[in-house]
Amino acid sequence: PFRSFLWERDAEIRRRAAGGGGVRSEAGDQDPFAPLPKAMAFFGFRHREGDLLYGKELEALVDAPGSNLDLDLAFSRDGPDKVYVQDKIREAADAVWELLRDGAVVYVAGAAGSMPDSVKAAVMAVATSHADASRDGAPWVVHGKVVEAEELARVLEASGRYRSECW
Repeated sequence: PFRSFLWERDAEIRRRAAGGGGVRSEAGDQDPFAPLPKAMAFFGFRHREGDLLYGKELEALVDAPGSNLDLDLAFSRDGPDKVYVQDKIREAADAVWELLRDGAVVYVAGAAGSMPDSVKAAVMAVATSHADASRDGAPWVVHGKVVEAEELARVLEASGRYRSECW
């Protein structure tokens, strides 16, 4: 399902590059010609061979001019150590925190086993550790509301900034 997000992003880049301007937000506050904000996509698979069906397509979307997109792939069965999406999120903690701090929305999709809780724990661990370290005693504000680190998961979900669709 996330390929469609990446394709929509690519279409938006092409609209802007062609001088057609971008899609404005409902509030009308988006500069229709500004570059798209940075985005990160994490995908998890068991094996690179056989499971990464759209690898070339994903690489092309990342490499497209103006994509401003980072792609991180996790393969849990290709090496001696299992590597999962939550491991990749922790490895990219500084970049993930910058996006969260700047208002990013987190989307999670996939199998409903332990993955959703593990990914959520990784995202929240990154956010709470960086939020505590960066605020220097100042309150942390999310959508105009002061929150403590422990409330972060609930606030992000309630504000629609953490969305999960798992089956």
